[in-house]
Amino acid sequence: MKVAIAGAGAMGCRFGAMLAEAGVQVTLIDQWQEHIQTINESGLRVENEQGTQNYHIPALFPEQATGRFDLVIVFTKAMQMTDFLHKIIPIIDEQTTLLCLSNGFGNEETLRQFVSADQILIGVTLWSSELLGPG
Repeated sequence: MKVAIAGAGAMGCRFGAMLAEAGVQVTLIDQWQEHIQTINESGLRVENEQGTQNYHIPALFPEQATGRFDLVIVFTKAMQMTDFLHKIIPIIDEQTTLLCLSNGFGNEETLRQFVSADQILIGVTLWSSELLGPG
């Protein structure tokens, strides 16, 4: 399964690292230049209960995203979601599922602008995370 994380902030990076740890092919997509550069040069540094680990996960700007993804996990802020999804539309097709775990109202309606209702999953998470800096 190929998974893209749309919005590689604190939660996107946490989920990206957990999926990579499980052997899933993950790509992080974000708009923060220093963050993308640091991840690509040094890896994604994660500190958790088990210690500190670096994950070598590809990180891209939205405009660089190409290819086909089975799942796009949307972690953008609600007010940035439409613009972000427009930028990554080349990686979304009729077989791509969008999973939104972002806070906010109206996320499902926003996703329906890009895919059919049967391609959308909406959920919540009990995980928490904090982004301390780029990478």
